Amino acid sequence: MTKILKAICTGIAFSFSTLAWAAPLSVEKIIDSKYVDELKEKGFVIAVHNGVNEDYSLIPDCKFKDLCNSRKISKDEKGFAYTLEHLYLLPKSELLAYNNTGKTNLTVDDISVVMRSTSKMINTKYYSNRRKKTMPLYKKTYMVDNETDRNRIEDQTDGRADGRIFYILQDDASFGETLYEEKIETLDYEIYGYYTNLDTMGIGFIKAIKPRNLGISIMALDCGDSIILYMCMDANCKKFPSIDSIMTDSLSARMVALKNWIVTMF
Repeated sequence: MTKILKAICTGIAFSFSTLAWAAPLSVEKIIDSKYVDELKEKGFVIAVHNGVNEDYSLIPDCKFKDLCNSRKISKDEKGFAYTLEHLYLLPKSELLAYNNTGKTNLTVDDISVVMRSTSKMINTKYYSNRRKKTMPLYKKTYMVDNETDRNRIEDQTDGRADGRIFYILQDDASFGETLYEEKIETLDYEIYGYYTNLDTMGIGFIKAIKPRNLGISIMALDCGDSIILYMCMDANCKKFPSIDSIMTDSLSARMVALKNWIVTMF
């Protein structure tokens, strides 16, 4: 075989291997086999953990799995440990039907913009178990310039998010005003956003969650005609009377509200 022919064959082989590597992900390959049938049948799977040292169980087997696991919140054995995982299978056709944008496909770049569209979360609704009604989740929500000054800025949706840190100020209906740190990582068909509180959080006089003791992971994976959405809310709370039920209801309601907001943003 001549040197030219060898070079051509090598180039073709490289091209095919690159395409195979860069192809959209497969649901069956990234989701634990014991959850695949339930996910396809119901469209979602939920896991709740109340143990101090319990592992996450629903994270898709993707490039960001180890990074997500490494951000697990350390739990105090004398406190209240709470971890909630939601896994969704979302057909792209249904996501695109929410808005008349003319788009025919969704990409990781589209999801990255959604993750940084902080001010648009002002329309988010949630069901308050305490008040027994659906109501606005936020009194205000927007990006700020830094952790100290906290001056409002426009949503930073231009360009790529990788390697950048964003600060989000939200006035929550129950938790009050809290500053969050946001970090986003992307690959061709995967995106992972991580959010953690920089202020002490609580309900009323109960200040139950110290800074960086609440972690929210949002992972979206492109599986061709569908999106796998993984969400995890991980918290270490101080122990107060009835804090178990209060935090469980509040954090669960916010997880559902966040998912509902995301799917209407495409």
